[in-house]
Amino acid sequence: IPVWTRHDVYLGLISGARGVAIWSLFPRPAVRRTWQSWYDSYTALARELGTTHQLGAVFLEGKPSTSITVRQTQGPKDVSLFLGDRTKLETGTTTEDERAKATTVYPSLASSVLEHQGATYVFLCNSHPQESIHVKIDGLAGRNTHTLPDGTAHPAEAAIQLAPYEVVILRSTAK
Repeated sequence: IPVWTRHDVYLGLISGARGVAIWSLFPRPAVRRTWQSWYDSYTALARELGTTHQLGAVFLEGKPSTSITVRQTQGPKDVSLFLGDRTKLETGTTTEDERAKATTVYPSLASSVLEHQGATYVFLCNSHPQESIHVKIDGLAGRNTHTLPDGTAHPAEAAIQLAPYEVVILRSTAK
């Protein structure tokens, strides 16, 4: 659940959402067993966006940057998403055209590079549900770069592997 919530929140923000609204946290019977996990995950993200790292301000006030570039080097470039209820397609009578109309394709990698208050932030999100992707980031040489939220130093020329639904956030400043 934490991987899904993190993916969904950051994918939305990378894609241009201006905020996050969670409507499904009422502890109804269908989610009673997992409710606490959903709640804990969303509250951790709220702290990350609002207080701990103030990443919400980066998305709201940050300016797009061209000084750092992101490119996918390995893994599937796209992910197919079935729209609607797959069980409503009849196995033997649904045409290929009908199947195609019920499927949409998105890039596996979503990314955003934003400058905010003297730092450059790189947000990476793998939306593929089963396969990892590899990403190369150019422009980090000679900079202090670390991952968020844990603060681990990130080598300038290192490639990044993102597991299915993984989000990686880098914060980079001049040395």
